[in-house]
Amino acid sequence: MEETFRVDTRDNGVYVLPKRPKKGKKPGDFAALQRLVWRALVEAEAVLTSTAEGSPELCLRAVHAIATCSGVYSKLMEVSDFEARLRALEARRAG
Repeated sequence: MEETFRVDTRDNGVYVLPKRPKKGKKPGDFAALQRLVWRALVEAEAVLTSTAEGSPELCLRAVHAIATCSGVYSKLMEVSDFEARLRALEARRAG
């Protein structure tokens, strides 16, 4: 499976950026977005763990990335839960 993100290390920082979609490629789905955010969170955690004492600036950037990704992932999980509940209600109503 092709990775949907790329790692950019400009300015001694680590940035997880989405790869640019190829022309004519279908838009991503919700599950793919969840996986992407989760991988970014895991990668930021690895950066934080590996640079605990080496670079305070990089450590701070990793903490910021973790906080941001955590908030986004939490919201994605909430929306996913609402979608599942809505589908169940619609199925009960139709059935």
